Amino acid sequence: MSRRCTWNSDKLLKLYSKLREVYRPSVEDFVAWKLRSERKTPFEMLIGIVLSQNTSDKNAVVAMERLYNFIGQLDPVKVRSIDAEKLAEAIRPAGMHRRRAQLIKELAKYVIAHPDWLEKLERMDVENARRELMKMPGVGPKTADVFLLMYLNRATFPVDTHITRVAMRVGLVERGATYEKIRQTFMRLLPPEPKILAEMHVLLITHGRSICKALKPLCDRCPVRELCCTTSS
Repeated sequence: MSRRCTWNSDKLLKLYSKLREVYRPSVEDFVAWKLRSERKTPFEMLIGIVLSQNTSDKNAVVAMERLYNFIGQLDPVKVRSIDAEKLAEAIRPAGMHRRRAQLIKELAKYVIAHPDWLEKLERMDVENARRELMKMPGVGPKTADVFLLMYLNRATFPVDTHITRVAMRVGLVERGATYEKIRQTFMRLLPPEPKILAEMHVLLITHGRSICKALKPLCDRCPVRELCCTTSS
């Protein structure tokens, strides 16, 4: 059952600190983080994030590795010219491979037609850059936020299913809160520092994967239980 719950910046930073004490996330478990650490191109980063949509980062990492083995460097002109079925087969581990292949080819076409797309984003504030990114094929709010945070080092907060679940369970947001409501809550309560926002993003996902699971949360083993506003029944 739920009890009265209040969150503020101090409490959320305490949650952040406790998660940092417990978890040591690996770049291999997060496709965007991995691509950033490998200094990949912005186009490669976008492909990696698109491949992670509605699947696990692990599957996206495998799909990216297969894509590199098949194509080499992911140049938009090269990607645009590849046979769609061959591209789909390369990214099969990500799931929905034919649909994703179509999106990736459309993304390559867009980038070729807009050679100054990255420079335009760099001149914009975060909200305008988000809107501009979401004009691109296959790019929604989460993909835009991950790209802005992980590639352009801009202060925004991507929200995935794990973060949504944890945020609702601890009482940070109400049940049924929208993506934008959750994003804005984290941005309001956390310092506007990309490093902290990126760490919190990764830490919450790690916590959701390992402890605050969807079906059987391990509440008795939760390292932040004293901060949680929900008790398991």
